[in-house]
Amino acid sequence: MSFAIQDASQDCQNELNIIDQRVTPTDFLLFFNRANKYFMSSYKMPTTQRVQDYLLFNTVREYPLPADFVGMMNMERPYELDQQNFMHSTEANFMRWMQENWSAIKFDKELKLLMMNYLTGDKMVIHNLSDLTTNGTWVAGGDASNLVIDGQYYTAGNGSMRVTVTGATGSMTLTGTGISKFDLTQYINNGFEFLDVYNSNPSPIWNIQLRIGSDASNYYQTTATTRYNGQSMDYSFGQVGFDLTAKTTVGTPVLTALTYVKITVNFDPTFSGTLRFDNLFVANPTYFKMPYYSLYNVKTNAGVYQEKATAQSDTILCPAEFDQAFTYKVCEMASALKLKDPSRVNYFMQKGAEAEADLKVNYPCQNKRSQITYYRRWNTF
Repeated sequence: MSFAIQDASQDCQNELNIIDQRVTPTDFLLFFNRANKYFMSSYKMPTTQRVQDYLLFNTVREYPLPADFVGMMNMERPYELDQQNFMHSTEANFMRWMQENWSAIKFDKELKLLMMNYLTGDKMVIHNLSDLTTNGTWVAGGDASNLVIDGQYYTAGNGSMRVTVTGATGSMTLTGTGISKFDLTQYINNGFEFLDVYNSNPSPIWNIQLRIGSDASNYYQTTATTRYNGQSMDYSFGQVGFDLTAKTTVGTPVLTALTYVKITVNFDPTFSGTLRFDNLFVANPTYFKMPYYSLYNVKTNAGVYQEKATAQSDTILCPAEFDQAFTYKVCEMASALKLKDPSRVNYFMQKGAEAEADLKVNYPCQNKRSQITYYRRWNTF
């Protein structure tokens, strides 16, 4: 389901009834790239469909997107499992309604992120990190000092744990002992631990090690180098995920009666600023597939998928019965920009519109459209 640009260029020459170099191979390469862009912007080509695997968690709301992402369809469970519907909306509407399963897209500068509100799945709070003495005793060490409860910047409960970091060794610790016993049996082989971390400094943290166990000699250790949404751990709050399937076990922690937590943050020794920690919990994932439309509708001879054609030997992906839609669009542009022939422009525009209409009927775009909700729980009546 593809055509080589060099073959399609010959078809265009035949359609245009030209045998000279008024439209050069370089021109055709440009026009086919423009036609490809046109169909990607006005309509999503079915040949750009891809699938990305996702693990969704209850109350984890930001996820990374593939680099070639253009638009998403509804999340899908494996065929034999019950399907769930996600309403899709804007970021603003997403933040207003947390009572249903929602999806949205947000930007952080040039980075595009997936927002998901998924209300199903096992979850257990290990510590709310809102008190220094009520549930265990917490102390800061290493390059950290002045451990206090911060009632200004927090993500859950009524506060977060705040420390001041003065770079020296390049590491700080936050340790909790005597915590009320908790049981990780149902999470230890499949789950993720999550921790909200605030960095006041635009310089990113290198990594965070999380130890959860019975004491300082018996624990499970996991490490994260980025936020769960794929961003570096720099300015402001972000949710960090720790994969328990990649854990290291030290000693013999008692899985059903854990009482110890140690957070170790590593950074450049010159790092200085404020760090905050909040909302430490563990959750089991639910597996979904996300069908999406990709930017990459061109394939090279080497089998590499890319956004633009760079050689006559490159192929453009297209349902075989509709490659004429590309031919007519390219002929339309060649007639307008190189041949300066209005009658040909009108002819190819009309033929192209017919081919494009057939394409849309046979392969309707499945890209999710944003819904706006004005009433709470509007779809439960």
